[in-house]
Amino acid sequence: MVCLSNLNELGPNVWCLLACIFEPAHLNTKSNEGLTPLMIAVIQGADPQLVRALLVLGADPSTTDSHRKSAVNYAEQLNASALNALTYPIEQHELDFRDRFYYLNLTDEL
Repeated sequence: MVCLSNLNELGPNVWCLLACIFEPAHLNTKSNEGLTPLMIAVIQGADPQLVRALLVLGADPSTTDSHRKSAVNYAEQLNASALNALTYPIEQHELDFRDRFYYLNLTDEL
């Protein structure tokens, strides 16, 4: 089971980077090959916590690429630890952390 019991483990710099790069509107943007940031993370063997963070921020694991493969399909083939991160249900404390994170970033801009 891969669950971020404490999303602070990622550190504030990683969260800031994720927030800047992967705003909710961009989390499911596809490359020319149809790959999303989540698929790329899985294919490149990213740490399961990064995969989990993308999910918590709103990445859709069921989106498919030009080969009709999803992040889950790639994880089944290439990255077993990412598969656990993709298939374990998102818990309320993870959503609460995400909401606090976005709220803090929004209030910083005001």
